[in-house]
Amino acid sequence: MPNDEYDSPCKEAIETYFQGFVDKLVQVWRSNGEERWVLVHLEVQSHEETNFAQRMYVYHYRLFDRYNRSVASLAQIQSQ
Repeated sequence: MPNDEYDSPCKEAIETYFQGFVDKLVQVWRSNGEERWVLVHLEVQSHEETNFAQRMYVYHYRLFDRYNRSVASLAQIQSQ
């Protein structure tokens, strides 16, 4: 089975339940009306990649460098 077929179910779930979430920045407000930044970098991996940690780090610091805000970098590695 091609590697992208393992990624698809997770990506479809994210697109369905978190519309506007994948590879996007979303502006949100707290219930008291205060603006809050939420920068989330999410990666779904279905196969081993030798430079995966480095790629995660690069995306993380690029987001931080550009927006000067805290970033949550999350990775889900699915076993086959």
